[in-house]
Amino acid sequence: MNNKIAIIVSSYNSEITVNLYDGAINCLKNNNIPEMNIETYWVPGSLEIPYLAAKIASSKQFDGIIALGAVIKGETYHYELVSQNTYNGCMKVSVEHEIPVTSGVIAADNISLAKARAQDIKADIKEEGKTPLNYGYNAAQALIDLLEIDINS
Repeated sequence: MNNKIAIIVSSYNSEITVNLYDGAINCLKNNNIPEMNIETYWVPGSLEIPYLAAKIASSKQFDGIIALGAVIKGETYHYELVSQNTYNGCMKVSVEHEIPVTSGVIAADNISLAKARAQDIKADIKEEGKTPLNYGYNAAQALIDLLEIDINS
């Protein structure tokens, strides 16, 4: 596969998003995406992901975008606004620019639930027949699956 992939990662909640990023990279490498075909962009928070996704999509330099972030519920309504607008923004970019934007953005009630969805893909925590749960890995696999669909066949 010779597709050019952009990964956008939120720096906020980096103890989660770094594992998401590692998971996405791991998946891309497992699917023979050359490292030189992967560009990574770090943004301050999840709300900034759709803006950069739109800029990347407009550039026509990439075949797909992976969005990675972690929104953790606090004591205010802010968590719901951030997660909803991030998801909606990424979907809008995908549809309007006709480029797959897959989401590895976690919206969790607490840090332990977020960590459970961003397990360290490199760590030796695999049980018999089970692989670590990592939404970054899943988002990368979803992107690969979308890029392999041939609508002309």
